[in-house]
Amino acid sequence: MFYFLNTSFDINAPQLNEDEGRHAIKSLRLDVGDEILVGDGRGNRYTCRITGVDKKKTSLSVIETETFKKPESRLTIAIAPTKNPSRMEWFAEKATEMGVDEIIPIQTSRTERPRLKAAEKC
Repeated sequence: MFYFLNTSFDINAPQLNEDEGRHAIKSLRLDVGDEILVGDGRGNRYTCRITGVDKKKTSLSVIETETFKKPESRLTIAIAPTKNPSRMEWFAEKATEMGVDEIIPIQTSRTERPRLKAAEKC
């Protein structure tokens, strides 16, 4: 079962956005009738069936809805910035996907980059 994140998911008109739909159809080779999981980033997960494929959108029908409560505990990670800003961006993306609530940049005796620019903050 494949999982997609669609923060603008509308249960009344379920569909994948253009990029996710193209990935599902072209890369993963999914087709009409296949089932996928869609998360909306707000604690809801939908089991959906692909009902239509178009260049701009992939239409879905919702089979089942599950709602998850946000855990009461919070996860915070402190990290020293790396020399390459794109690695920090990658780290922030992956940490967020894993459920990290807060990322704190710190400076240590071995920090490769003593400060972050405002645009680089995680």
